Amino acid sequence: MIKEVIFSLSVIVIGFLLNLSIQSRYESIKSTYQDVKDKSSFENTSIRVYGNSGIEWYVKGNVLEIEKDMVTLDNPVFVSNNKGERITAKKAVLNKTTGLGKLEGDVNLQAKDIYMQADVANVDLKNNLVSGEGYVYVKEGDKAIRGRDYTIYLRPQKVIINNVNTEIK
Repeated sequence: MIKEVIFSLSVIVIGFLLNLSIQSRYESIKSTYQDVKDKSSFENTSIRVYGNSGIEWYVKGNVLEIEKDMVTLDNPVFVSNNKGERITAKKAVLNKTTGLGKLEGDVNLQAKDIYMQADVANVDLKNNLVSGEGYVYVKEGDKAIRGRDYTIYLRPQKVIINNVNTEIK
């Protein structure tokens, strides 16, 4: 009788320990799966950004990370769809739903006759708008403008710069 009770208790304890081990392993796997599901990383990839008239931009980057609605790109290159605009930077963080984002580090924009260089830029890819509150250098033909606080509308093309210094050669 005592042997049966001890055996029964041993089976119950072993079952309880196995259950704890399985639950612990399941939680670990579930947590890892959630991390993978919420954040993904890709190398040498390109994405398309859609606007009101279809594909507006093709975006390429060395490393692309996606975490929920946010896309982070290292060394991104933005090329407009048949409009001739090109934007480069060291880093871009974009909201994949809204098309809004921030470009950081050596931001360059080439559009028709305009060349723009800035440290930081905010972009609205769906509305073709680039703006910022820091340093900006814009060159059009033989005219160069340096300033702070800028807005550049790409279509139709229009540049607004505050705190301006100009150079005409």
